[in-house]
Amino acid sequence: MKETDYLYNIRQILLFTLIYYILKKNIQKKVRRKVVDILFTFYLLTLFIEIIFFKNFISNYLPLSYFTGGLVSLLGIMYYAIERLQSKDTTPIQKDLTVWFLMGNLIFWIGYLPVYIILNNYTYFHNDVINNLIVLKKAFIIIQNSIFIFGFIISGKTYKN
Repeated sequence: MKETDYLYNIRQILLFTLIYYILKKNIQKKVRRKVVDILFTFYLLTLFIEIIFFKNFISNYLPLSYFTGGLVSLLGIMYYAIERLQSKDTTPIQKDLTVWFLMGNLIFWIGYLPVYIILNNYTYFHNDVINNLIVLKKAFIIIQNSIFIFGFIISGKTYKN
């Protein structure tokens, strides 16, 4: 138990809600939007079950709902990518900040989830393996944030009337 676990839990909820909101606003096909709704509902159910039956939101980190949220985000972003590739939108993707944000998260979750599972469930590994996985975990965080920064620089300003 860490005194800041509740802050991680709040950040987790805000992050996955933001990703859901962005996906919901940008996915046009009703079937895909419904799948994203179902996925996010699954995340919320996992979150509530973990809080009600297993963990205290204030004093415990919520690893199951974090994993579920990451997986749900990964699947939702893939739905967005499929739709984006099939759309007739002529806006260059490098100028779309939404694409940069979601692709940064996609790359992050693809690499980070396996490392997260190993670090949280297999403590019997040799210290060198654990240390290498921690370095890998930090590398994925750096890659994700680099994509975000690059996206802010490349995408430029867009104005909506």
